Amino acid sequence: MSEPDRQTRDPSDTPMMRQYMAIKDSYPEAILMYRMGDFYEMFYEDALIAAKALDLTLTSRNKNSPDPVPMCGIPHHASVGYVSKLIEQGFKVAVCEQMEDPAKVKGLVKREVVRVITPGVIIDEENLDARANNFLAAVLPLHGQDSSAPQDVFALCAMDASTGEFKGTRLSGTASLVGELFRLEPREILASRASLPSLQNLTAVLPRCCMTAVDDDLFAGDGAVSALVPLLGEAPARELFREDALLCRAAGAVASYLRATRPLDDLPVTRFSTYRMTDHLILDEATKRHLELVRTADGDKKGSLLHLLDQTGTPMGGRRLRGDINYPLCDAAAIARRLARVELFFADAEFLRDTRELLGDIGDLERVATRVGMNAATPRDLGALRATLARIPRLDDLLTSCRNSAAE
Repeated sequence: MSEPDRQTRDPSDTPMMRQYMAIKDSYPEAILMYRMGDFYEMFYEDALIAAKALDLTLTSRNKNSPDPVPMCGIPHHASVGYVSKLIEQGFKVAVCEQMEDPAKVKGLVKREVVRVITPGVIIDEENLDARANNFLAAVLPLHGQDSSAPQDVFALCAMDASTGEFKGTRLSGTASLVGELFRLEPREILASRASLPSLQNLTAVLPRCCMTAVDDDLFAGDGAVSALVPLLGEAPARELFREDALLCRAAGAVASYLRATRPLDDLPVTRFSTYRMTDHLILDEATKRHLELVRTADGDKKGSLLHLLDQTGTPMGGRRLRGDINYPLCDAAAIARRLARVELFFADAEFLRDTRELLGDIGDLERVATRVGMNAATPRDLGALRATLARIPRLDDLLTSCRNSAAE
């Protein structure tokens, strides 16, 4: 048999359950989905939580034992929907796969966690809003690093693991921090255990966001550069540390956390961009809510300004429009260039029609490319990538044929 006898007197004494508990000890804050044949099984407290959250039948392992082990399971081929429900409720999920063919192994099958899915680290198309970013953020107060520093300075970094967008800024004042988080709408915020008490209330304005406490070492300066090198390259990582060590530490925490969620995969190389609040018109929490820019007062997308304006032909365009609404330009020259580009399409109906037709066949290149880079692409992703790349030259020819110096 490839698995131990399930009727052993004490399930905790079986090699399989010892393996399960050893893996679970490494992921105490996640629901461990443990692959057993065609099912993912959950045990103990994880089973109690998952059964309630997913409306599953709760059973037990060794029912005749004085202390039976609670368990529940889901078919592996239907796991995406179940994982989506858990993530939507704020849970983290560790997916543990069989690393060997049970039919070819005598005794215990080797298993490893291949990915951890958290609200802030999602790359699967089925669990994402195609027209919104899914940010993982990290907040690091300056006063925790330097006792003589101002008490209201923060480093804020945000990454969308599904697109590779990675950016950060410094903020002065809690109100500025809250306002920027309200614009980013991260699904998860990382905070060191030392700073968690002062940051815990941030999620009050972000109902779909969860706060994750991580070890203080994740924000340590000596490990930040090492954590960022695989993502940014050595020279950019060291340059970021020289320019702003606080921002580098926050970015390093994001990189380390992301690395831990994909222990067996290479992370795609990306770049880190810094921005200042003065680069755009500042919209605080109250202004954004009252103007109903991306959501109505009731929290619905329908009826918002974004819902009214979004006629974009691709998910990438939808995310870009959402960002433009949240970050209005305040530089006159940049505004003029944007208006000139818009005018090109209003002035030429045929150009507009041809462009929209081509964009209709363009897939979500950003997210597909990221999944390819993280060894998570599906056959459908590769087909979409092939079709998109085949249309890019035609789109490029069309756009360059209508050059306008004012719009460049």
